[in-house]
Amino acid sequence: MWNVMAECHHIQKRTLDEAKILLVDTNAKKQCATSLTDPQRLARFASNLETELRHCGQGVEMPSKKQQCLMA
Repeated sequence: MWNVMAECHHIQKRTLDEAKILLVDTNAKKQCATSLTDPQRLARFASNLETELRHCGQGVEMPSKKQQCLMA
């Protein structure tokens, strides 16, 4: 369970670090400003985020259920 949580946190940290780099780069700001208004791109980002969060949630949920069964 802890390995899955650590992996999810690592992915989240890497994503945040990459986002910070993009925000610092002025050229990237211009590109982000134009690309963020693209509805298809926004929908794809939202879908990818939802999939990643669901995956992380399942990774935490399964060990929790196993632990509950062992304690019962």
